This record gives sequence, C-alpha cells and structure tokens, in this order.
Amino acid sequence: MKPKILIVDDNAADRFTFKKWVESWGYEPVEAPDATSGEKIAVETDVVAAILDFKLPDFNGIELFRRINKAKPGLPMILITGMHRPELTIQAMSEGLYHYMPKPADMDELKIHLDRAISVKQMINEYTRIKASKGEDWFIGSSPQMLDVYRLIGIYANQETPVLIYGESGTGKELVAHALHKFSDRRDEKFITLHISALSPGLVESELFGHEKGAFTSAERRHIGRFEAAGKGTLFLDELSEIPVETQAKLLRVVEYGDFTRVGGEDTLKNQSRLVVATNKEPKTLLKDKKLREDLFYRLDVCRINIPPLREHRDDIEELVDFFIEKENTCQKKDIIGVSNDVLQAWRNYDWRGNVRELQNTIRRAVSLTRNSIITDPFLKKETAFDVIPCPEPDDSFTKRIVRPGNLKDEIARIEREAITLALEESKGKVAKAANLLGMTRREVEWRLKKYEIDPDKFTS
Repeated sequence: MKPKILIVDDNAADRFTFKKWVESWGYEPVEAPDATSGEKIAVETDVVAAILDFKLPDFNGIELFRRINKAKPGLPMILITGMHRPELTIQAMSEGLYHYMPKPADMDELKIHLDRAISVKQMINEYTRIKASKGEDWFIGSSPQMLDVYRLIGIYANQETPVLIYGESGTGKELVAHALHKFSDRRDEKFITLHISALSPGLVESELFGHEKGAFTSAERRHIGRFEAAGKGTLFLDELSEIPVETQAKLLRVVEYGDFTRVGGEDTLKNQSRLVVATNKEPKTLLKDKKLREDLFYRLDVCRINIPPLREHRDDIEELVDFFIEKENTCQKKDIIGVSNDVLQAWRNYDWRGNVRELQNTIRRAVSLTRNSIITDPFLKKETAFDVIPCPEPDDSFTKRIVRPGNLKDEIARIEREAITLALEESKGKVAKAANLLGMTRREVEWRLKKYEIDPDKFTS
C-alpha cells in the first residue's frame, strides 16, 4: 500500500500537476479543493504528509496547518505560497510547519522535502513504538534536544553523504550510527563498526583498506579491510581523531572519489558503503591541534549530528532512570520499583560528566547494592581524597627514599592503607560502599582489610 499525500489547492490545474508528480514519486495523492475538506481528510485518513496552498477559499493554509496540527500533531506539512508574508511563515515554522516553498514550486526540491519529512515521521513513530515496548536498546528521551537528534537522523538516513556525529563520551554516538543505518535503504546490508582508539596507529590503514600478502613483514595473507567488508552497508568509524593524519589522506580520497587500494596493492577498489564517523572531541579543536585534516573535515561536516550531553537535557533523566531500572531488574533478577524523591533530585542536579553511560552504570550499581524496593542512596562518586591519591612532590629526599631496596612495597602499602581508611570513614564502615568509592570490588577491599588488619567496625560511629 502506497503512502498517502494530501494535496490541498483550490486551483484544479495546480492540483493536477501536484498529483502527477506525487504519483511519479511512488505516493498516492489525495486531493482537496478547499481547507475545510482538506482538514476533514487529514484527520480521518492515514495521510503521511500534506502539501497546502496558502490562498484557499474558506481559510488560509496557515490556519489549516494549525487545525490539522492540533488534531494530528507531528504530521509533516509543506506550505506552498505565492504571497510573500515572512512574518506569518516564520510564526508557522515556529509552531511546527515542516517547510514552506514559493510558487511555482520546484518539484525536485519538493520531492526532497517530502521524502525527508516522511523519514522523520517514520523515525519518530519507530521511536514511540520501541519506547513503548522496550524491546531493544533504543533512544530514551522526549526533550526538544533529543527530538532534534531524531529529526536529523530521519533527514540524513537515506542520503549518500557521510555523516559526522559529535558528542561527549557516553552520549550514544554508536546508537545514532545504528539508527542512521536502520532507517536507510541499506538496512538489510551489513553494519560494520571500527573503534579506531582500540588500534595501534600502524594498524589503522590496514584495518580500513585491507592489505595484500607481503605488504609488510607480518602480512602472510591478503586481509580484507572494513570498507570492503561493509559492501553496500554502513561503515561506522569511532573515533575520528585517532586516525593518523597520513591515513586521513587516503580516507579523503574515499570520501571524494569513492575508491581506494589495499596496502601493498595496485588494484583500485570501489567503495559501495555509506560512511558514518564519530568523535568525542570538538572538531574545531582537532583542526587547531592539527589532528584532523582541514579538507577532510569540510567533506565530512556536510551532515552533522550533535548529541547533547545529559546535563543539557535533564528533563529526560526520570525517563532514563525508569528504563535502566527496568533493564537492570531483568538482568540482576531484582524487583526495584523506583527511586526516592531525594535520589531523583540528586541525579537531576548532578553534572554527569560520563553522560548517559555514567547514569546507566550508577543505576546498575544502585540496583545491585539496594536491599529494598526503593533506591534511597544516589551512589554518586564524591570527589574526596580517596578518588585520586596525590603523589608526593618529587623532591630529593623522597627520591632517595623510594629508590632504596624494599621501600617501594612499603610506600604502596601505606598509600593503600590510607585510601581504604579514608573510604571507610566516608562510608561509616560500610565495606560495599567503600569498595564502590575506591572503584574496587568488595572482595578486593576485604582482602586488603585482612592484609592491613583494618577493622571496619571502628568506623561505624
């Protein structure tokens, strides 16, 4: 069944023209000669988008947009107008109008906007469906900042241009890359991920482009690179800043001309994959530090998605908390029903430098350590002396002391004993909480308590 597009125009000739073009794009046109009948069709049928003329016999296209938007919020609508009324158009855009175009409409441009609008709508519908079912890892959050991310995913999903994803660690860059693939025409092809930071600089070129047998000393056989392995699918490169500058020149050629050669090879291979790259460092800083080629950056920066840090969309924290508690209940076979108001407020006020990943790990820890049905401790790491043990100043006396045979073990023991003592004081003798503060397991702490003959009960008062 073809998606239906509503066309509202009182001019029969214009309506006929739109109808023929919409049919040629693979959609089913539904026509209305006035605003009243257009509103009725929009509300009562399953149209996926609407093309509205501004000047209509009963009321204008902006008023029609407002009525339809009230009844079916989120329906993509494009206003076609021969009257230049920028103040009205800007107001309508601020209220959710998808786009407006002057008459006579450029049909190629109209098709682009329709396709994108429908992709965005499908993206939001899928988000809503998965959010309701919680059947798989997906985006959680309904804030304006996250809705803007969903909108850009819908717009960029079916474009061939590379996408640059920028976001701090823990914001969900790989999740965005997966969504770009899932909502593209390549969804049935491979999704290949390469974490550049996990590779030594010398291996990056070979992993990207492959190598021939004998290309270097350990190249005992031909190796297929990720561009080749991705085929007609999507290749996701995470972390752009870790690609050596000399390898970036070869990556630039793939982006510009769509071809590459294996290391040590002569045959030119055609890239068929769609490239998505991510970085957790501000691209302009990478340019300034000369860790990113300027020409490569401008080729990759055509389609960019900026993922906001969690501190910039705190309204989503409660929804994220509910989702992660439910997930951890399943994984840990627990039955936590929620968090106290104090904990929720503490989490809302916290800066979450590790973003959603840090929140998820905090909830995992909280679910694991909570013994009743409500989480009443926020389990936030405190910046105290035991988080980072300061090293002594490298003066001569200290240098002479630690280089003497046998003293290094004594110094390590002293630092460990001091850190554990501070953690026990902070946790009032609770070993599990002290272990959490130290970033250690309970068993590791208990072993050291026995080793250093430290009694945690002395810290309970």
